[in-house]
Amino acid sequence: MAQPSSSLSPDLGERYREYFPRVFAYIYGRLHDTRTTEDLASEVFERTFAGSYPLLDEDTFAIRLFATARRLLASHLRAQSRTAASQPQDDVEDAVLRRADLVRILGHLHRFPQQEQDIIALKFDAELTNTQIARVVGLSGGKVSVILYRTLRKLREALEREA
Repeated sequence: MAQPSSSLSPDLGERYREYFPRVFAYIYGRLHDTRTTEDLASEVFERTFAGSYPLLDEDTFAIRLFATARRLLASHLRAQSRTAASQPQDDVEDAVLRRADLVRILGHLHRFPQQEQDIIALKFDAELTNTQIARVVGLSGGKVSVILYRTLRKLREALEREA
């Protein structure tokens, strides 16, 4: 994984070390491509550190960071779908064939609406709180909680039907 530049202030370097694994996990959870994930995660930090966001309090910084990650990931996926429209979406599942349960879960998650996929990824890959997720996606905390509950219930029911 990329390392912070030595020219970063201790605070920026500390934030990089703290958040890079979470940003990486969030992006990798959608792409399953290490090289592209590293590139996008680095770009997230470049854009965030270039603005005044590093000066924000911890919670607001995390929100801005993951909002940037979400936008960059969405842009990347749109560009990828335009250039590789003929490639099946099964590439993600093929990358994790050795883990049959994960493949089943991902298969069901990919059928869910994009908003539900984003919220699940922010919750479990980026490890954000419901309040932080709400600020990233522009919903109320209560709405995020309801979406998480219903999405997890739908996933559980789909897996039980399959078994």
